[in-house]
Amino acid sequence: DKVPIVIVGNKRDLHHRRTVLSEEGRLLALNMDCLFYEVSAAENYDSVLTMFHGLMERIKEAKLTIKRPQRFKGIVKSMSAVFTRRRT
Repeated sequence: DKVPIVIVGNKRDLHHRRTVLSEEGRLLALNMDCLFYEVSAAENYDSVLTMFHGLMERIKEAKLTIKRPQRFKGIVKSMSAVFTRRRT
């Protein structure tokens, strides 16, 4: 199962101290099939909230994909029980 991952570049407002380019972060996220955000709590909290909302969506998606096979197995088991009953 896939664990949701988010790459976060912090302190977006400190451009002069940047050590990783935005494009590098985006490419890494693309290669890892995960989300990428650049945030700065100093500017405002909107970017931080957006990042957490994106992470929560990925977690919800991961939970749905984990639960589907279990439900499907239960349905298959129930259907098998109905169609394999012995006739007397």
